[in-house]
Amino acid sequence: MIFELAQLIVFLASIFAFGYYLYLAGKAKGVLKAIEIFLKQSEKENEDNA
Repeated sequence: MIFELAQLIVFLASIFAFGYYLYLAGKAKGVLKAIEIFLKQSEKENEDNA
């Protein structure tokens, strides 16, 4: 019984860790996308000013 409970806790923890990893990966992807948009906007403004 205790072993089954411990196995369940480890299983849920691994699912949580994997989900959190995917969340961080998605968050990093969003940050990179924002930086890319910012850089493109800066290039466009520089071309307009030139």
